[in-house]
Amino acid sequence: MGFSDKPFRNAAEHGVDQATMDRVVSLCDRRFRYAESDHPVSGVLYDMALRWCLRNVSQCIAIPSSRPEQVKDTDHGPVDPLDVLQGEMKLPSLPQMVTELQKVINDPESSASDVAAVVSRDAGLSAFLLRLVNSAYYSFPSQIDTISRAVTVVGTKQLSNMALGVAVMDMFGDAGKGRFDIKAFWKHSIAVGIISQRLAERAGLPEPERYFVCGLLHDLGRAALFTARPVKAAVIMQLALEKGIPLYAAEAEVVGFDHAKLGGMMLRKWNFPFSVTMGVLHHHLPEKSEKFMEPNIVHVADIMAKAIGLTATAEQLVPPLSEVAWKRMGLSAADLLAVEEGLDALLNEMFSVLLQ
Repeated sequence: MGFSDKPFRNAAEHGVDQATMDRVVSLCDRRFRYAESDHPVSGVLYDMALRWCLRNVSQCIAIPSSRPEQVKDTDHGPVDPLDVLQGEMKLPSLPQMVTELQKVINDPESSASDVAAVVSRDAGLSAFLLRLVNSAYYSFPSQIDTISRAVTVVGTKQLSNMALGVAVMDMFGDAGKGRFDIKAFWKHSIAVGIISQRLAERAGLPEPERYFVCGLLHDLGRAALFTARPVKAAVIMQLALEKGIPLYAAEAEVVGFDHAKLGGMMLRKWNFPFSVTMGVLHHHLPEKSEKFMEPNIVHVADIMAKAIGLTATAEQLVPPLSEVAWKRMGLSAADLLAVEEGLDALLNEMFSVLLQ
């Protein structure tokens, strides 16, 4: 039985005509073409996709009309990811503040005041973190007006992880400008970050903010590829849309590796925590990472974000769910519904905070 064959409320119950409902169902069927329709989790996600699409039908239906840029690949053959990082792209060094922050994080004798002192030297980051801790993301009952107070309330490791993620996001704020929708890219990344943290909380995992950072940076390799090899990136997008295959599969076919590998290499070079690096490197193949939960959480969060229509590109396909990742998390389909509760409002809040 396919997704569209399963009973779903009739159009009148959702205030739309049957023709609109049929278009939404057709769109969601295409979005879930690689998902296992008999898997209970896929069924929950499919119904979730329908609900979110019906909230804004015009926007939902408009997305697939995007057509790939017609380009010719004059640089045939695979690409060495090291060439991307060390050659055309010239991978930048992390800001001095981030390097200092990493040292403080890794020093067992450092204190909250040490972290606050490092962060406070960067006015932009300080202002951002204060906006963040006073947002619905944390929902503290009273205003927090100093970095030292923010570190004390949020926690040294948690705030430090957030600072690292935001610093990298800032470095790639204009990645691939003019070649792809950078705002859509970061909306998807933020959504995966928030969903990752919520899933980690439902699973009772420690330091859930670390999972937010993994989700926020999971597609960083794609931004890097668009920046370093824009023609190759356009060819990849063209191939994915013409063949109707996931973007990461098109990446492997065109350049010989996918964005997850490139992103993992970048974070490794920057000495990010190994668990965060693994979360990015294996988010499409979580089976490869037995020791870390991050790839499993980000894998499911990425699927959920794409299911509800928050995608980084015109390629709208929901990746197939890894049964291994799902079992490792120890969650139920009901947990996904709990994660969805209030998600729309939280996402809008975080978009306003992070995408100013």
